[in-house]
Amino acid sequence: MTSILPSLLRSEPHSNLTHIPDWVTAPADLLIAGSFHPSLLLLPSPLSHLQPPPPDSTSTPPGGRTILLPAKPLALTSTADRLVVAMAERLVYVFDLGRLAAGKGEGWAEPEQKRESALKGVTRDVEGMSDGLGARAWPSLATSMFRLTRPPARPGWTACSVDGRIAVEYFSPTDQAKKYAFKAHRLAAKPDAAEGDSLFAINALAGHPSRELFASAGSDGAVCLWDSVARKRAKSWRFKGPVGVCAWAGKGGEWIGVGFGALEQEGPAGDGRDVGCVVKWVG
Repeated sequence: MTSILPSLLRSEPHSNLTHIPDWVTAPADLLIAGSFHPSLLLLPSPLSHLQPPPPDSTSTPPGGRTILLPAKPLALTSTADRLVVAMAERLVYVFDLGRLAAGKGEGWAEPEQKRESALKGVTRDVEGMSDGLGARAWPSLATSMFRLTRPPARPGWTACSVDGRIAVEYFSPTDQAKKYAFKAHRLAAKPDAAEGDSLFAINALAGHPSRELFASAGSDGAVCLWDSVARKRAKSWRFKGPVGVCAWAGKGGEWIGVGFGALEQEGPAGDGRDVGCVVKWVG
């Protein structure tokens, strides 16, 4: 899949592509890639039956469709039925995946919602949230009983920015009063310091597959685990370098994998900072 994708993106309007900020394999059997053109390219998934276009091709790959965007897409995420596209200029589009998969009918490429991001800084990543109930069973009956005493999580998404902020937003218009944003991955200034807090970019988010939790990875070398319902930090780990990526693993998300080291935007590798990958048991 990854070897054929760059060739497919040579076609117009993606031939001016300078960077692929993100791409997702949506539940609707679509592979969706964003480009700095700005546009989205929708391809059937899997891609094994597609052939890369010739180098001088100026047409969309067979089976592919293009959606033009008003600003450069910075990050994408999908849930069971929606695609969230975070763009420059604080724009956020929410698409109906069913309509995108059908690819026909009036307004199939129009977003279901047009939002302004709650983040003032440049968005680095977005991550979808499910309703948190019934996706997978919790490890024990006692935990499940405890879980049901709490308000259920609402379908939506989380977003993070380069200035150390995280936003939790919801799809339903009736839940808009419940969305919130908060500061994270910051180093508090000393009381007598002339400057304020040190801000660190939050590089990645990872939603837990079965709990109302998500993880954030920052350039401060920390990975934090957040409870989206209780609105508090549940746990954190510190690593030897900026953390660029984190992801859940295991049948129920019992493990979290973390990649840390020199990030491209923060200097070249080999500058003396440690680089590594760690897998931690969360339970």
